[in-house]
Amino acid sequence: MTKMSKEVRQLLRQHVWPGNIRELENVIEAAVHFANGDTITLEALPEYLKANQTYPLEGKTLKEMLEDAEKAVIQQSLQHHQDKLKAAKALGISKSALYEKIKKYGLG
Repeated sequence: MTKMSKEVRQLLRQHVWPGNIRELENVIEAAVHFANGDTITLEALPEYLKANQTYPLEGKTLKEMLEDAEKAVIQQSLQHHQDKLKAAKALGISKSALYEKIKKYGLG
């Protein structure tokens, strides 16, 4: 059984589906194929979906939205690099700063 991350579900709900159900089916089928493990993450989605990502303007402050974006980028970097030192270097931050953010966002 394959699961979807919260970010993926939100992005799929926000997307305008010009290809309707066929486009959605194709995206999900490809995402299942490209997923690492049993959870579909943003990395498994096509680039055009991620490029058009919008954020709801109500319900969260700018600070909360920026923290959500920072958390998502850190998660992606950790998944991509599979090594915290490499992830920190790729993000342009120190290893200790990365560890602080991992603790802050409960990613450890």
